Amino acid sequence: MSRYVSSFQSSNNSLSPENLSPIFISLWNRISNHLSLDKTHCFLQIVKMDSGGKITPHYDTSYMGYITLKCNISVISDRYEIWLDNTPHSIEQGDLYCFEASLYKHWTDEFKNPRLLLSYGFLVPYSRMSRDTNDPRVRMSQRIFKYFQNGFFTENKFNI
Repeated sequence: MSRYVSSFQSSNNSLSPENLSPIFISLWNRISNHLSLDKTHCFLQIVKMDSGGKITPHYDTSYMGYITLKCNISVISDRYEIWLDNTPHSIEQGDLYCFEASLYKHWTDEFKNPRLLLSYGFLVPYSRMSRDTNDPRVRMSQRIFKYFQNGFFTENKFNI
């Protein structure tokens, strides 16, 4: 499942734990232990953006029965705002912030300087996040998954 989600979001540029340096594994373990998250379905994306780049408004994909929880570490950046459903949150270099990326539309304004971000993704069961299929955000996430799954699975030959 994590291969599907990370490939959909980053064109196969994600890293799985067996390919990582110990420092990345240590950070992963600290995040998952602190938040009591299972690492069965997880991935890491290393996001590098040049000055003038921005993240356009979007929802991350997920998988039926799961929420994509993103825990991002701002490694190199000036202060910036990440917007979660029209609410700005100020991020400084070195900050760690987590959010339900498949349930909340999110984006940033344009960056004035280059930025490097470690984005740890966890697929977390609905119940673990106190959500269920009656939740309007979960229903919207399921519609997004259904809308994209046929073409994406066919093109990339995923078996999940």
